[in-house]
Amino acid sequence: MGLLDTYSNKKKANYNNRSNNVFYARWKAMMYRCYNKNHRRYKNYGAKGIKVSDEFKDFWVYEEYIRTLDNCDSSLQLDRRDNNGDYERGNLRWVLCIDNILNRGKSRRNKSGFVGVAKNVYKWVSKIRVNKVDIFIGSFNTKIQAVVARDTYIINNQLNHKTQVL
Repeated sequence: MGLLDTYSNKKKANYNNRSNNVFYARWKAMMYRCYNKNHRRYKNYGAKGIKVSDEFKDFWVYEEYIRTLDNCDSSLQLDRRDNNGDYERGNLRWVLCIDNILNRGKSRRNKSGFVGVAKNVYKWVSKIRVNKVDIFIGSFNTKIQAVVARDTYIINNQLNHKTQVL
């Protein structure tokens, strides 16, 4: 048995044992969200053009990379810094669940183009959700005033939410 045979057998054994790896279920879910049109969350990932880089389609390359990221811990969640970006080097980080939630984009019902800003009958309304509680920030004559008020609230209260204009 040569060196190549030993390497091949070791790689095959690792491939067969990947389901025991703590990160394998996450990798598999990521692949399904991006490539399986029957997956319930495909519409939020693959249908929007979000892909997995070619190198990360190999589980072992993916697993080796995510272990090198700061704060690697299986109790945390892997997040894409750019919510519209692909699963690729430089766009992944370990975060708490709340940080991952705060990195979400606008809801599909959003008509204003800004998170937390909506038009009621007469005015633009600004709100924010903090610790599962909706906080009404105010009513404004313009959409930009509502966005600026929300951003100011985020900054003044040192929240982890993303600002949109400031």
